Amino acid sequence: MIAPKCISMFSILVLLHDLAQAAPISPCSPVGSTRPCAARASFRFGTGPPGQENDFVGKLGSTQGMTFVDAVVDKVDGERRLLNLTVQAVGGDDYVVDDESPEGALSGEFASLILKVNRSTDFRLTFSEPLSAPLEFCVFDLDVSMESNGELRSQESVTACSNTGHFTIEDLTNSIDHKLKIEELASSVDHEIGATPADGSCTTFTAMHDPGEARFRSGDFNPVSPDDVFGANPCSMTDVTREHIAPRFVCLQYAAGASSLDLTLTAGGNDNGEGGRHFLIGGVPQICPLPTQPTAAHRRTAGSIGTPSPPPPSPPPPSPS
Repeated sequence: MIAPKCISMFSILVLLHDLAQAAPISPCSPVGSTRPCAARASFRFGTGPPGQENDFVGKLGSTQGMTFVDAVVDKVDGERRLLNLTVQAVGGDDYVVDDESPEGALSGEFASLILKVNRSTDFRLTFSEPLSAPLEFCVFDLDVSMESNGELRSQESVTACSNTGHFTIEDLTNSIDHKLKIEELASSVDHEIGATPADGSCTTFTAMHDPGEARFRSGDFNPVSPDDVFGANPCSMTDVTREHIAPRFVCLQYAAGASSLDLTLTAGGNDNGEGGRHFLIGGVPQICPLPTQPTAAHRRTAGSIGTPSPPPPSPPPPSPS
C-alpha cells in the first residue's frame, strides 16, 4: 500500500491564496465599488437644488469660451474646494453646431458639447487655479450610427493627450464589454485597457458598432447622471444602461498640478454635415465609505494589542501565628 502523502500547512495556505487570486469579481458587485478610494479632483455639473445648479456663461465659439461656475471639485488636505472650468475651442475645425442646438449647455449632470457632424475641433479645458489633487473625469455617450446599406452614418471619438491613464466599464466589472476602439496615436497600435500612455502621447477612443445593435441611437440611450453607471449594480441594470450607456464611456486620468488640458472631439460620418452630435462630460463620483466606528469591545481589544496585561496582585502576607 502506498503511504499517504503528507501535505504541509504551508502548501495548504499557498493553495488557498492561489484560489483567492483566481476568484473572479462578483458580477453583481456595484460598479463603483471596484474604484479605489482616494483623494481625487473631478467635475460636477447640474448638481444642487432646482434653480441652484452650477451656472455657465459665455459661448464656446467665442474667444473667451464658456465658463462653468463651481464645476471642478478639487481636494486640498482632505478638504474640498470648488473651481471654475472654462472650455474653449482652440483649434481644428471651427466650432459650428446644429442651428437648432445651443452652443453647449448642461444636460442632466453633464456638460453637453454639441458638435456639427463632419467636424473635428480641439478644445482646451482650463481651471481657475491649478489642481492640488489628481484629476479624473469621463466622456459619456460616444455614439455610432449606420446607414441601411451598412455604411457609416456618424461616429464619435475623443482624443486625449498627456493623460496618465484611463479606464472603461471593463475595468469596473467583468460582466460588460466596452464598445470602443482604443488607439495610441504615437504607435497606431491598439492601446491595452487601463495602460498608461507615454508622456506627451495621445490616445483616441472611437465608438464602434455592435452588429447586434440598432442602426440608429436615440436620445433614450443618453445617460442623465454618471451614477447611471457608477452607482448601478450590473445584475439589476436596465437593458438600456447595460447595452447602450455603460459600454460607451471612457474616463481620463491626469496628474496633480494640472492647470489645463486639451481634448479633440470628432463627429465623423457621411450624413453631409446635417445635425449635431452630443459629447457628455461628467465627473467620477467619490465613492469613499465612512470608517466604521469601533465598539467599546473593539476599543478594549485594540487597546490590549501589544500591551502586556498587568500582573495579578500579590497575595496578602500570611497572618502571624
